[in-house]
Amino acid sequence: MRGRGRTAGAGGPEWGFAAVLRRFQTPAALPLCAGALMAVLAFGGAQVRAQSPNALDQFLMQPSLDGDPLIPPRFRRPGSNAREPDPSRFGTMANFGYQPARGAGASGFDSTGKRKPKTAAKAKAATAAKAAPASRTPTDAAGRPELGPSSAAGAVAIGQPIGAARLPQNRERRGAPPGVVFATGVVPDQFTPLRRFPIVADNPFDPVGINAGAFRLRPAVEVSGGYDSRPARTATGSASWFAVVAPELSVNSLWARHELTAAVRSSYIDYDAVPSLSRPAVDARVTGRIDVTRDTRLNLEGDFILGTDNPGSPNIQADLRRLPIFTTVGGFAGIAQRFNRFDVSFKAIAERTVYQPSTFVDGSTASNDDRTFDRFGSELRASYELTPGIKPFVELGADQRVHDLAVDRAGLMRDSQGRYAKAGTTFELTRLLTGEMSLGYLTRHYKDPTLPDLGGLLVDGGLTWAATPLTTFKLTGKTTVGETTLAGVSGIFSREVGVEVAHAFRRWLILTLKGAAGFDQYQGSAREDERYVASAALAYALNRDLQFKSELRQEWRHSNLTGFDYSASVVLFGLRLQR
Repeated sequence: MRGRGRTAGAGGPEWGFAAVLRRFQTPAALPLCAGALMAVLAFGGAQVRAQSPNALDQFLMQPSLDGDPLIPPRFRRPGSNAREPDPSRFGTMANFGYQPARGAGASGFDSTGKRKPKTAAKAKAATAAKAAPASRTPTDAAGRPELGPSSAAGAVAIGQPIGAARLPQNRERRGAPPGVVFATGVVPDQFTPLRRFPIVADNPFDPVGINAGAFRLRPAVEVSGGYDSRPARTATGSASWFAVVAPELSVNSLWARHELTAAVRSSYIDYDAVPSLSRPAVDARVTGRIDVTRDTRLNLEGDFILGTDNPGSPNIQADLRRLPIFTTVGGFAGIAQRFNRFDVSFKAIAERTVYQPSTFVDGSTASNDDRTFDRFGSELRASYELTPGIKPFVELGADQRVHDLAVDRAGLMRDSQGRYAKAGTTFELTRLLTGEMSLGYLTRHYKDPTLPDLGGLLVDGGLTWAATPLTTFKLTGKTTVGETTLAGVSGIFSREVGVEVAHAFRRWLILTLKGAAGFDQYQGSAREDERYVASAALAYALNRDLQFKSELRQEWRHSNLTGFDYSASVVLFGLRLQR
């Protein structure tokens, strides 16, 4: 270390330099130090070389334990860290200016931003990857190596579907990135692709619908034609060819809360030989549900029905040019409240049915105002959720029918009051058995004392049993009380039971067999009719939008009175367009 010292002499104080660590030197030692320094500079220059800036930078502020963090440092053996001889010539001056990354280690942040050269091992691996095409051992869906032609007999074939492909943790598996070669020759599980099957819809030929804002529309139209051996449904009558056009529309809301649905089905049947039996039919219904709270809801429904009396009905007059059309407009409003598993609902009903005048072949007309009536009623229903799939219920109802004319064409007062009570249960057992069935009793009292009261067993509901994914059974029951214009008859008490079997030979080829039996009792008359229907229908779905349909139907009616029996055969072929 150089020091700056002060010496005292005869002529006064003097300043000098000394090459020793002591700050102050004696005057006698100063000449000896200066001589030693001159000797070194004169004779030792060939053996002592000046250090270059690179040599200084290599070891300046750098600890001996340093290197790549992935390769732990080790102590060097003695002499292994000897400095390499600097090829710089004597006299090269050291650079004491600013040098980027001066004293930096082999790892960490590099402030120079220079791109470091690849090591020899990395450069060799990169060159081999570019030169050789990417290859990996082929595997099947389970990640097993693919078996080649030389595999042993009895080996498991590849490409078989496995259940693990449907697990959530395996849904994002993908193949190995291109250019990646695994040293072991086996692809890791995270890069093994699993074959996933698409989710199969309940019916792949159902219409998908059209989205319109917050609603989904499903329009459809059927155009068909056929042959009917007894279109009038009487013992005598001529056969006729006929054509049918039946448009329909279904609407469903897509709201998170509340619900609004609508269904419109209409048809027009035109008979070639008996145009007087040509008739329209419309059945439109709009249903809404307002979720006031989690347990309180309002139920609303509006109905519109347009039609005529069915052929063979005793209410049809003779020599009609066309069947009189009636319209029914009405609906109900109700409220429902849930108390844990107990559910109570109430609704009020109001309807009005209007008949058009009858037009005869000779051009004359007759009023049907005596058949026009208003209906008011109410229903109360209580149910208890016994299990998530079974919900027994009890229902009570009452209604009143008031005609526009107090006395009809036969001089009878047709106003009446009805009561009914029934008990049943709803079914939803693992989606295999769904529906509702109930039994009860119904009575109706007429204002005219000459008309007897009407009453009988009440059977209502419908059950659907999905026996297999391709076979479905349906059971239906229905009980109604119809108005009539027959003198001395208070009403027609009708009960009907039906069964249906649908089997899909293929998803696009469905055979449907139907059978039904009905019993009509004319209260106040000895007449009793038995009705039977059997049919076989075949539907071929070309795609979701187009279907071909055909049906063969046979109908019978047997009455205890002569002149009312008939047998009719119907053959139908049609085309259905849906969306």
